[in-house]
Amino acid sequence: MTPAMRRALIGAALIGVGACLDLGGPKEGVISISSLHLPSPSVVVGDLMRDSLGNPAPLSITAFGPNGEELPGEPVTFVTLDSTVRIDADGTLHGITIDTLGARVIAGAGQLQTPPQRVIVTVAPTTATKSTTSTPIQFVAETPDTTNNSNWSPGLVVTVKGAGGAAAQGYIVTYSVIESPDAQVPGTPTAYIGNDAARAMSRDTTDTKGEASRRVILRQSAIATDVRAGTRSDTVIVSASVKYLGADVPGSPMQFIIPVSRKPATP
Repeated sequence: MTPAMRRALIGAALIGVGACLDLGGPKEGVISISSLHLPSPSVVVGDLMRDSLGNPAPLSITAFGPNGEELPGEPVTFVTLDSTVRIDADGTLHGITIDTLGARVIAGAGQLQTPPQRVIVTVAPTTATKSTTSTPIQFVAETPDTTNNSNWSPGLVVTVKGAGGAAAQGYIVTYSVIESPDAQVPGTPTAYIGNDAARAMSRDTTDTKGEASRRVILRQSAIATDVRAGTRSDTVIVSASVKYLGADVPGSPMQFIIPVSRKPATP
């Protein structure tokens, strides 16, 4: 057999193998799904899940095909693992009994399903109040003190209660800076809302005590020179709000006033 004939036979064999092997993945159907979409972290006992405006809102997921396209008509199933909620075929979730840990809910499409996600079953909120403790920031140097976190405010605690003083868990409290210290360079942010690790985060969800909390983090290297030097003080004002059925909970919004000054040097 000549070399040319041998090459032709090998080429034909490779074509045959290629025709028999499917080297790609699935070509149709559900390839992936999103996480479970919750309109709210909680549902009120005796009511159904609602969005931030108070409209009934079912749970949902998004299914994707082999090319990353959304499959809006794909059937979705919903299952709850706990009796504290009930879920309809269309994803409408009903609060049955109070559940501070959160009822586990799963959604699926095709052969895929989401991990269990918890939904708090809570009471309707009737009041929102703020902590009355003093909330000054007294920084100790012209550069941030990362050891003692002196450029952080204490926690700005908002407490949400329901009828009879019951803790209203699972409500989102939104914080925003509405006034901050003068900047050395105009337009430069000098303070932001953060969590207990100083990560920028403007919202918190009320816990089993009905409490939410965020801090003001001072960007002291950006504030005006005379404030950093301690020749004058300044102020941060923060607004905090919580809504239910699209309206402010009584007592919301509220303001926290945080004086900012350089701590006097220790003699």
